[in-house]
Amino acid sequence: MMMQIKRAHFQFRGDVIIPLIIRYSVLILGGLLFTTIWEADILHYIGFYGLFVIWTTKLNRKWLFLITITILISAEILRNFFDYTVGWQEGAVGLTYEDMWSITGYLRQMFFNGYHPIFPWLTFVTYGIILGKSELGEKKVQQRMISFGLATAVLGFAFKGMGIPVEFFPPHTLFIVLGMANATWVIGLSLYIVNAEKFKRVVNPIANMGRLALTHYLAHFFLGIVPVMIWTGERMRVSFELSFLIALFYIILTIFLGNIWLKHHLQGPMEWVLRKISKSTILNIRT
Repeated sequence: MMMQIKRAHFQFRGDVIIPLIIRYSVLILGGLLFTTIWEADILHYIGFYGLFVIWTTKLNRKWLFLITITILISAEILRNFFDYTVGWQEGAVGLTYEDMWSITGYLRQMFFNGYHPIFPWLTFVTYGIILGKSELGEKKVQQRMISFGLATAVLGFAFKGMGIPVEFFPPHTLFIVLGMANATWVIGLSLYIVNAEKFKRVVNPIANMGRLALTHYLAHFFLGIVPVMIWTGERMRVSFELSFLIALFYIILTIFLGNIWLKHHLQGPMEWVLRKISKSTILNIRT
């Protein structure tokens, strides 16, 4: 989002904003369809994240930081004053949301207690915009991201060691902070490595996978999770070591196959479909 808006010099022209709005709307609809198969889908959340924050990209970092903190505090208040288990029940494959398709249930899981609710998961997007406003191509910026991210992550893990909860579900504040911290140093390090000539032969095949992100998201379910569910009788009771090996094998295999695909195509199949829809003259509004 930030790269597209930066290229347009923060001019909210129709040819920049409308394709983004269409793209996020398609993710919402496609993600909702996908939830009928995979209830832990994140695509419909991502669509709403995009629609909510696209207009905040013009704000300066102080305002974005204030919004990020406000969302975190609001999520903490909601989690402590309301029952996070409302709507959840034990299903055939783990937990399932019983009233997902009612208006009340849908809004509740979207904003409060779904798999990736807006409070607090939206903070990852607003923080991402803060990072996106930096000159990410500069080594000084990359080095600051690495040092700040690592220092914050170490501090966060120290708090975890002191007993402060860091659960993913429900998402505690420390979980979100650690997510931001680790993302910061990993992104900074990745940018630093990508720009180093000596690493290009190793890095390029991996970096190319960014052009297949949506395709990989769907593939990781159909080619990764589904076979494991069938193998383990749907409950997916596997050890950490085995799940790590399965994930490693899957990543290596899809990087290999993905690069073969990209030798003949500019982008992944699902990315091509999404781009075609968002650029469609039928759906697009002339401005």
